[in-house]
Amino acid sequence: MAPPEFKITTCLRSDAILLKSEPNKQYAVSVGKANKFYMLRLHVQRMVTAAEVFKWPEAQKLGRLELIRALGNHLKSKYGDSYMKDPLKLRVTLSSTKSLTITSTPAESVSLSTLFPQELDDLLKAPPTGVLATFRILISPVPSKPTLFTTHKTTKRAQYDEIQSRIPSSSNNSSGTTRLATEVLLCNEEGDIMEGCITTAYFKRGGGWFTPASNSGGNLGTTRRWAIDTGKCKEGNVKKDSVQVGEKVILSNGVRGFGWGVVEKLETAPETEKIE
Repeated sequence: MAPPEFKITTCLRSDAILLKSEPNKQYAVSVGKANKFYMLRLHVQRMVTAAEVFKWPEAQKLGRLELIRALGNHLKSKYGDSYMKDPLKLRVTLSSTKSLTITSTPAESVSLSTLFPQELDDLLKAPPTGVLATFRILISPVPSKPTLFTTHKTTKRAQYDEIQSRIPSSSNNSSGTTRLATEVLLCNEEGDIMEGCITTAYFKRGGGWFTPASNSGGNLGTTRRWAIDTGKCKEGNVKKDSVQVGEKVILSNGVRGFGWGVVEKLETAPETEKIE
């Protein structure tokens, strides 16, 4: 049988600042032990769950010790004794035969309160308690079809690439701040927000924070799992039409941690046929 044409993947942060993080100890190889990898245990669980869904029996055997050894070997091979110096983004791919491939690139420095906020509302406060906006947010007018490749992160990302390619590079930036990264939120055919192309989204509704429910078809990311498990948010269906221009939305992923952005109007809408 020919191997699958895709691999399971996850991206996580390596950062010496995490050695000082009490919350991160709960996600170490040995629970309660300091480590420099952001929510490591959740990344392993995420990949193993995907392997179960894709029916890859060998990949399902991936363990935390195996991953941390592979990460350590990569860092020492590429960076030598200086591998602890600066924060890094680590991209891990897992094949159906349990083969691991790891690449790394520099990551932006952030605070521990960005990686493990006490409450999501704290992020919107003025620094130093909160953080400055890091994204301008657009909503794709093109519906996306939920699949196993939107629920689980893999190297098969044509659907996301297609959405991003349809957003005009000259689309309106009402904030006037070109330094902000652009994030595009996906929505399904029922009009439910699914996720961002590279982040999980959180919306303030009725006095609390909600992240799109798993039945919307979006990715089941690590920071999303942490936010739900620690009571920072609840799952709920968020309709595209309920999201307003100017609304502040919190976004998170396994490299940047938590941040936020403001929803802007997409001035030039692309063709609106469904993306599969």
